Amino acid sequence: MKLFYLFLLLLGMNTITLGQESSSRMDMRLGGGFIYHGKSDLLANSFEGEVNYRLTDKWATSLSIGLGKSEGGEYASSNYVLSNLNGYFSPFKNTNKTDFRIGTGFSVMKISNAKISSYRIEDGYYIPNTYGFYKNRRFGFNLVVENTIKLTENLLLGIRIQNQTYLEEGNNTGLQLKFGFRM
Repeated sequence: MKLFYLFLLLLGMNTITLGQESSSRMDMRLGGGFIYHGKSDLLANSFEGEVNYRLTDKWATSLSIGLGKSEGGEYASSNYVLSNLNGYFSPFKNTNKTDFRIGTGFSVMKISNAKISSYRIEDGYYIPNTYGFYKNRRFGFNLVVENTIKLTENLLLGIRIQNQTYLEEGNNTGLQLKFGFRM
């Protein structure tokens, strides 16, 4: 969590520094949505911060950090921190009013789960008795399809569909609405 706050602080200082440039190759996007964890069968609320850098009029790269939380199902609570390093290809150029792009990259997900380990029965109801705590780190690859519309010269609005497959086990599928600005 400290890393996330440091990331936002440095990004904010960078935004102030680059705020005078009219045609920056960098933008920052904040998004929210849902991610479905395939292995644990959970639907998680997600929040993500992303920094994009446009390499050419068809290629871009990004670094993102996401946070998510879900409750219910097999786990009493599940929290995660997700980091992605992606490369994107824009077949119709990324300098137009609409930027449709397809990307792939490397993902790291750190998950903390609280699972009900035992129950007791009171008045015919199952009451959780003890919890087990599990932490897991997963490495994998992702596929992203994203469409962004330039609202003004510096404001962006987009939608993102992603699928992340991990080497150890499991996958995630997500949908996010993103709001961004050019730095």
